[in-house]
Amino acid sequence: MSANLQNLVQIYARAFPQERGWSAAEFAALIRTPSSILICEHGGYVLARVVMEEFEIISMAVDPDIQRRGVGRGMLSELDQIARTRGATRGHLEVAADNKPAIALYHSCGYRESGRRTGYYRRKDSQPVDALNMSKSLDAR
Repeated sequence: MSANLQNLVQIYARAFPQERGWSAAEFAALIRTPSSILICEHGGYVLARVVMEEFEIISMAVDPDIQRRGVGRGMLSELDQIARTRGATRGHLEVAADNKPAIALYHSCGYRESGRRTGYYRRKDSQPVDALNMSKSLDAR
């Protein structure tokens, strides 16, 4: 498990170099919870949790070298399927307002902006960035 946790740490660090990274212990604590879902693809992951009828994406990252190749879209599709089987009908996430590629991906996967947290993301050597709250409804397929 530790090698897998190190992979998550490395992917996050490569995808978000301007942010404080997550430690293996932080990932492990989240993954241990019964409500969590971890989907890993080569060079990417999505970590989410399902509580009652809602799922929340806690963290998602794809290595910059393989972005725009469908890895993120595939993981989001798989997450929708798993969340449905656990009874979820709605999903939520937060994304940095300056992360235009991620916002475009989320929009294309059915997410819509539902709010904003001013100055939520603290950055190394720069001003804080707002978080966009996004949500989607899972259709009953």
